[in-house]
Amino acid sequence: MFGPVYEAAHGTQSNQSDWAIALWVAALASFFLWSAFDHGKRARDMARLASALGLKPWGDKLPSDLSLTGTPFADRSATWNVLEGVQNGIPFIVFDCRIGTGKGSWQRTVIAARTNRDVFATVPSDFSYTVDKSGDWMIFYSPKTLSFVGQKLMPIAELEARISTLG
Repeated sequence: MFGPVYEAAHGTQSNQSDWAIALWVAALASFFLWSAFDHGKRARDMARLASALGLKPWGDKLPSDLSLTGTPFADRSATWNVLEGVQNGIPFIVFDCRIGTGKGSWQRTVIAARTNRDVFATVPSDFSYTVDKSGDWMIFYSPKTLSFVGQKLMPIAELEARISTLG
């Protein structure tokens, strides 16, 4: 209104880079809030599943007798929502985990059953799952794929169905 010299001297000029920074900060804060909410919701859903199926929660620690040698999960960078139970006489452990760090990391839900046979074949699959053997354990998971969606945790309803049909 008064001209660029007056506005520059008196600070009345609106700076578009301030708006861009504010938008970036707001977007980042929204992402972190959504991520924290989603992580909390998953933890609550897993606790409800544990309660409904009578599973023992382990927090973020895996039982020491679980072998993951030779699987992508032997070198995982984080583990959470660990549950242990027995279904149809088969001991099993369920957990969520992250493999790697940074942009190249990926998340999965893993079901490990202590048995020498594939007990996961009882539920039809869309072939996006893999079963590996590690020690006395059969490890069921969805392998890493090229995807723009980094998170691939198994939905609770599917997890419950797979647990209930072990054997």
